[in-house]
Amino acid sequence: AKGVRKAVNASIPGKMRWFTQVILFVIALLLTLVVQSSNIITATLVPLCGVGIVSLQRVYVMTLGSNIGTTVTGILSAFTLTPAAMEKGLQLAFVYTFFNTLGVIFWLPIPILRFPKRLARKLGNIV
Repeated sequence: AKGVRKAVNASIPGKMRWFTQVILFVIALLLTLVVQSSNIITATLVPLCGVGIVSLQRVYVMTLGSNIGTTVTGILSAFTLTPAAMEKGLQLAFVYTFFNTLGVIFWLPIPILRFPKRLARKLGNIV
């Protein structure tokens, strides 16, 4: 637990501190590519956050990264289709990737739009 806490909660010092979130986002995306499941990443992060090992902000960023990473599964699945169906399958897979990417661009950079994080805190306190 101490090692995980130290590794996940480490930050880049100084003015580049914000870049820590980008790194966590990419790590979650890559881990999701490896395991092909955002559920595994989320199911690992939620208990770690619940016991205080990982902060809610970091779980939020990593969950968004894993949501982008899981779209690769759809792209890979589209390549298994017959040539006649592959075009439509790839279109759908890329729309899914584009939709998730736009969601991250919308939710992550603007602090006022991070209300899901505030709602998670309130719900956690109620529970």
